[in-house]
Amino acid sequence: MNEAGKLLLQLTNDNGGYFTLGQQASGDGTVGRIKDGTDITGRGYPDMIVSQWTGGAHCCRIDYVFELRPKVRILAKLEARDADESHFDDLDGNGRYYYVSADFSFAYWWQSFAGSPTHSVVLGFINDGKGGSYHLALDKMRRPSPTGSEWAASLAKVKAELELNGSNMANDLPDVLWQEVLNLIYTGHEDLAWKFLAQVGPKAQQGTFPDLSSFCSTLKTSNYWEDLRVTMQKAPPSCLNAKPSRNRAIWSRNPGCNGLRPINAVVASSLPTCAA
Repeated sequence: MNEAGKLLLQLTNDNGGYFTLGQQASGDGTVGRIKDGTDITGRGYPDMIVSQWTGGAHCCRIDYVFELRPKVRILAKLEARDADESHFDDLDGNGRYYYVSADFSFAYWWQSFAGSPTHSVVLGFINDGKGGSYHLALDKMRRPSPTGSEWAASLAKVKAELELNGSNMANDLPDVLWQEVLNLIYTGHEDLAWKFLAQVGPKAQQGTFPDLSSFCSTLKTSNYWEDLRVTMQKAPPSCLNAKPSRNRAIWSRNPGCNGLRPINAVVASSLPTCAA
């Protein structure tokens, strides 16, 4: 990127990755085109979106927001990781753009990538007088509390996985349980998340399965934790006291360990021993 012939920034990529300028419309109509020069932050200046795909199996996407006037500068670097569907959207139709993405902090956490908990996120640009930055738009993410029937169905699904585990059969308990907990937290119902865990019972967090401390340790590594933490002041002590940790185990299926076996040698030494 240059201005008046002066090189201001140079981004490079390898591993089969690429860059795109601006936001192009998707073929299915779910993502709208945003032309270069559109003010997407509400600061009153023209902006440009530069998206980077780093290459590899399924990671990673990075979106840069450049402000073009009164001088060219980077306003934001949004690391979407595996959320390749991330995009900017005028959710209210009033010219104010939000960044729609997903939190993949739990990728390969106690399960395969496909079985890892994830949740959509919406970010809004906050102009704080220091150039501004993107933060969780919690009002856009809030959803109604689960109905009685929805609550019962979620509990039944988790307990069905517990029964499979009790019969030494392969199961998806970590994915099913913690996905529901993550859903409740991100939709504005963290109090219901703790209630749900209590109704599921302690067995779902025993043996080779992750507990609340492990869940919160990983959640605290999220790019969105600093915004999310203000909603979790009444979390159980095991969550509040958990330390952020990026030592995530990668697991494979193995009937000798309730269907799961750690295959990441770096962290396996600190995890429960499983039969081969």
